[in-house]
Amino acid sequence: MSELPPAPDPFAGYDAFLDVVRGHCATPSARARLRRAVAAATRPESVSGRRGTGDALHLLRGLAAESMHPERKANYLLAAGIFACHPTSTGSAEPAPARYAQGNLGAALGRAAHDGCVTSGRADKTMRLLTRKSLAGLRLALPRVVRQLDPQLSGLDLAVVLSDLNGWPFRAGAISRRWWESYAIAFPTVAQEN
Repeated sequence: MSELPPAPDPFAGYDAFLDVVRGHCATPSARARLRRAVAAATRPESVSGRRGTGDALHLLRGLAAESMHPERKANYLLAAGIFACHPTSTGSAEPAPARYAQGNLGAALGRAAHDGCVTSGRADKTMRLLTRKSLAGLRLALPRVVRQLDPQLSGLDLAVVLSDLNGWPFRAGAISRRWWESYAIAFPTVAQEN
């Protein structure tokens, strides 16, 4: 009997993109130019024509960006801009299920509340707002939420965030449930109160 080949890593493409972003962020001036991608990503209809997005769009070359839907392109630009503002580690030896559970926004907010970086009330309110937003609203809120977190301490995995953003239009309910479950595990006292 032959063994089945291992399942493909769903984060391989996201990790590769974030590695390219990391290389691009080698200098402060490159990081500053790339941070403009955050503003561009909140308006996907004008991503290709926005001033200051050239560096970020250059990073998308290997992703067939010309044919990429503007919403998806905006998700990549947002992840690149957030990385430029808050460099985090990319890649993980963890299997995909563990990365989905431990690196998502809910888990990061729960850890931030547990560590006292964010008050429990604020973390709970942020979770309620995030899980009810449209993709456009989520992209608008995400930079502010990440600023509240310390990405190094919160364990926020931008590959997971990017995967969740790309899946939001199709699986928002399932993603929201996963965030709440991860949040409750990271900060169980809030989950018990609700």
